[in-house]
Amino acid sequence: MTFRLIDTEMWADPWFEGLTAHEKLLFIYLFTSSSCNQAGIIPQFSPRRVGFETGIAWEEIPAMVEKMGIAGKLLVDGTRVACASFPKYQVRNGNFAISALRIIEGLPEGIIKKEIMNRKATLWKEKSKEEATPKQPPSKSKATPKQPSHRSEQEQEQEQEQE
Repeated sequence: MTFRLIDTEMWADPWFEGLTAHEKLLFIYLFTSSSCNQAGIIPQFSPRRVGFETGIAWEEIPAMVEKMGIAGKLLVDGTRVACASFPKYQVRNGNFAISALRIIEGLPEGIIKKEIMNRKATLWKEKSKEEATPKQPPSKSKATPKQPSHRSEQEQEQEQEQE
């Protein structure tokens, strides 16, 4: 089972506040649905399925998707729908971002791939570097930033070797 987060900041977003209850449900459904992949894309979006799973009249869903697309919250390309803010709220570690980038790079050329790579590439790449970059172990030097050491580099190296 896939795990998705709902960031509480979303509720304070003025755009989100302006949505109807059904529009809020649809927006949350889009990134929490089992159809949504790790890149925030639903490859085969079906208003009938969304209607069945949410209880929203399926005939209303295309207009809601269009409204969200105009607002820049969704990207639509044929049957694919992508949540534009997915990396901001869902990517929590580098491995997740690396996997999502692979999905995006494997997409056929089109609106979604172009927009995600243009608008979100830096965020995806920053997230993927967070985990891919090894963290440096803490320094064994006894000097603190506020109290610089007056010992020579050679003395410091000798002390580290002895530890």
